[in-house]
Amino acid sequence: METAVSFARATPDPCVTERIDASSPLLDRHEWREKEYRDAYMVEAVNQGIAWQIKINRESRGLSQKKLASLLGTQQSAISRLEDPDYGAHSLDSLKQVARVFDCALLLKLVPFSVLAADSEHLSPEDLFAAPYTSEVAGDQT
Repeated sequence: METAVSFARATPDPCVTERIDASSPLLDRHEWREKEYRDAYMVEAVNQGIAWQIKINRESRGLSQKKLASLLGTQQSAISRLEDPDYGAHSLDSLKQVARVFDCALLLKLVPFSVLAADSEHLSPEDLFAAPYTSEVAGDQT
């Protein structure tokens, strides 16, 4: 049985627009001026990023693909697909199940390209590791 919760609703102000400041990583990415390139980059960032996160978080928790598959009630080959940066067919339900097993949150939101550009500068295993809740409240991030 799922617990019903409400997420805070932000009311966006349609009159507010943010300009790129001088320190934005977008200023150095001239190829991003082409919409086709931005779109392709965004798709690859999602596909590769989630695959890398799943693998890094699985390995950091000392889980084999087979053990994670068992915890998710699936086959090892399904985990291999989820960790494949070229897979590109991650379902939201599968990602929520992975987050539950890892005891971390899954955050999915639309952002400006400046946020994507800044985020792309933080792709180390340490940056992609999501500590489980119990580690966060205990103060131990490992």
